[in-house]
Order: sequence, then C-alpha cells, then structure tokens
Amino acid sequence: MLRNTLGKLSAGRSAISSDAELAASLATLWPHRWHESNWLKNLFCHFGLHRYKELYLDKLLPGREVRFCYWCSKVRLDGTIHGD
Repeated sequence: MLRNTLGKLSAGRSAISSDAELAASLATLWPHRWHESNWLKNLFCHFGLHRYKELYLDKLLPGREVRFCYWCSKVRLDGTIHGD
C-alpha cells in the first residue's frame, strides 16, 4: 500500500514538472514586454496583478487554458501560474 501511495505521489510530481516544462516552452511563443512596459505595470506584475492575453492554441493543446501576461513572462496554464 505504501508503494502505491508513493507511486501516486511521484506521478503527481511528474505531472507538475511536465506542466512547468510545457509552460516554459509556451513562453517562447509570446515575447514578454518588460522592455515596453512602464514602471507602474512592472510593479503590478511584481505584486501579482497580471494582464493576461489568451492565444487560441486549441489545435496544439486541446482542452487546456493557456494565457500569457502581456507585461511580463508569466504563463497561466489551467489556472496555475508558471514563470520566473
């Protein structure tokens, strides 16, 4: 029983890491705008107030919600925020 629990736990961790890797690769599709934003918008992102834009990637990722912050390099994948 302990092995099954550990197996499920490691499977959950691999799913989290694969989502992080997917978000990192998707971040290359949308260039972040730190250099174009003003200091106030950068401050909003620093405090977690992002401005998300949606790219329609239904053909590449069916059933997944992918949004990119217009002001920084954060990616929101199915409600979980990934990025540096």
